[in-house]
Amino acid sequence: MHFLRMHAIIVLMNIRKRGEENSSPLIYEEVLAIATIVEIVTELIEPVISEPFELVDVEYGKVGSDYILSVFVDKPGGITVNDTADLTDIISPLLDTIKPDPFPEQYFLEVTSPGLER
Repeated sequence: MHFLRMHAIIVLMNIRKRGEENSSPLIYEEVLAIATIVEIVTELIEPVISEPFELVDVEYGKVGSDYILSVFVDKPGGITVNDTADLTDIISPLLDTIKPDPFPEQYFLEVTSPGLER
């Protein structure tokens, strides 16, 4: 639980740094719930993402009116659209096995590259 609290505090600090506290008033419990979801998902999918792929990050949050679970994956030379489709086919059924379901609402699964900033 200590890790989750630290992660929640970091998320809150990043929200404040971006000046979003007024536009997106997340309370500590919501941020802790998001951190819990990220940790559960990471622990579940990390073992099945095998070489040449690398799990870079997992993010979960609300974008507009939609919840998005973003899984950032990379490999040497970068990932392709086919790679993301194949990884989605592996990850999506795994997410359906999580009991109890940690997601408060329906969400979109996004498997993507971390981009050039990595």
